[in-house]
Amino acid sequence: MCSSDLAEFDYQFGSIGSRLNGSTARDLDISAGALSLDAGYTFAEQPWTPRFGVGYDYASGDGDNNTGNNGGDFNTFENLFPTNHAIYGFMDLFGWRNMQDLRFGMKAKPLPKTGFSVDCHIFRLANKGDNWYRFNGAVMLNSLPGNQAASIGQELDVTAYTTIKDVVKLSIGWGHFFAGEFVQKNNIGGGNSFSGDQDWTFLMATLPF
Repeated sequence: MCSSDLAEFDYQFGSIGSRLNGSTARDLDISAGALSLDAGYTFAEQPWTPRFGVGYDYASGDGDNNTGNNGGDFNTFENLFPTNHAIYGFMDLFGWRNMQDLRFGMKAKPLPKTGFSVDCHIFRLANKGDNWYRFNGAVMLNSLPGNQAASIGQELDVTAYTTIKDVVKLSIGWGHFFAGEFVQKNNIGGGNSFSGDQDWTFLMATLPF
């Protein structure tokens, strides 16, 4: 049996310009934070060597981002140099900005060279007045004035792999996003549209050389 735990906390400070009304002054004080917690347990002596894990990620948001308030604090955490693909869901819908992610996962190896994993993410806004940001930091969906919905949705990812003759690794995966209340109430079409529930699949071959 083997357990593992990980905790990370980040805080950002400084100043930045709002660039509203043509201003070039650094009129916003940066005060943003993020937190990541992980815990897992591997039953190394059991068949299939199953591992179960749970994690929680948080990144602050700013309720003034869509109000035109020129001045004060800037509280949206900046996801620097993101590598979010394997952390916040394989569908790449989320970045470490104005978000909460409660996640559960399990993986197992029924054969020495074959394994699979199942991961579930529950996504919520950290600040209802700020936006939903995707993996590259861009806005996925704007938070409309007066928004009171925090639930963005849930993502389920299922992946499997096998290695052929110790050379070629074949991987296959499927993901589904279940849109939450925030999407339903802030999806107004046009440039602010998101289609709701989505599916994603992949098939990949890896050949080392």
